[in-house]
Amino acid sequence: MNKLIKLLEAYIRRTFYFITQRILFNKKNSDLKEVKKILIVRLKHIGDLFISLSSIFCLKEKFPEAKITLVTGIWNKSLVEFQNQLFDNVYYYNLNENCRNKSQIFSLHQKREVLKILKKENYDLCVDFDGSWGFLFLYVFSKIRYLSSVGYLRFNQNLEQLKIKKNKSKYDINRSYEGDNIFEVLKEFSVPDLREKFSLKVNSEIKNKVDNLFMEIRKGKKIIGIHPVASIKEKMWTTEGFARLCDYLISDKKFTIIFFGAKEDNSYIQEIADKMSNKENINIQTSFNIGEFITAVSCCDYFICLDSLAQHIVLYFNLPSLIIYLSENSVRWSKAANNIKTVLLKDKIDYNIIFEKLADFN
Repeated sequence: MNKLIKLLEAYIRRTFYFITQRILFNKKNSDLKEVKKILIVRLKHIGDLFISLSSIFCLKEKFPEAKITLVTGIWNKSLVEFQNQLFDNVYYYNLNENCRNKSQIFSLHQKREVLKILKKENYDLCVDFDGSWGFLFLYVFSKIRYLSSVGYLRFNQNLEQLKIKKNKSKYDINRSYEGDNIFEVLKEFSVPDLREKFSLKVNSEIKNKVDNLFMEIRKGKKIIGIHPVASIKEKMWTTEGFARLCDYLISDKKFTIIFFGAKEDNSYIQEIADKMSNKENINIQTSFNIGEFITAVSCCDYFICLDSLAQHIVLYFNLPSLIIYLSENSVRWSKAANNIKTVLLKDKIDYNIIFEKLADFN
């Protein structure tokens, strides 16, 4: 029954997007040269915002004179500040009930206050990369001239699957990489695909700090970075699994392992370390800010992570990596890359399938 209710709710939301899209966006009559104020809505986890950055860069290149406002979750503040050159204004919105940190959930009153502020701005263009009931009403009752959303694209593809409408999109949004889905939204406004020109801003102070740390840790060995946590519990593997994996990796003493995570992940990572048979050649880093973390990932020789922010970072750098998935529905987010291997653990204790994937780590 719960699945049926969720499915019904999803179709109602997408139908609403379809209607609002048709009302607010008319390609034939749109004068995109007059776009001066742009609202971008990206409320989800930090990994979702990370893969949106290159598309936002393309939007900024298309409308260089426009002021860009971002609405995102408070948990994304560190990433926004790290790449603040992309935004002129930011509102932090608190929504996601799936976050492990329940303090990130704000009240309905606080959500309403953010919507009131946005409504006064009279944005010319809104690009919604997510889909929130509260923002649907904002689009309808405010004076936004043009709207495009992932929800709209999804609804079109649902219509195609039901043989109601032929979809012009050349990809399957339910099986393609999320970064491509996001950019597909911008095609509504003839935004050129300049994502390959986007580069993360990293200052020299951060780079020097990470380089010095790696010089101290490396000592002639190759470094494997491991990020064993994810924001959603269903994506988490077991501490026993990671402990056995790490023992396997450092058994020949060629590798040094660096565990990455946030401060609140320290006890979880320490539990992994305590369950390892070989506790030599491991290092735990849970005090890095987002800029330091991204830079450190890029300096690793190999990387292992779950379906999380870390997987999008290694995809950006095309770093030799293994991404571990616990859900078949998540694997579709994986982008094909020569250096990236993926494994779906239908059985959480099936270690052999992982060891086979690690054959190239040498």
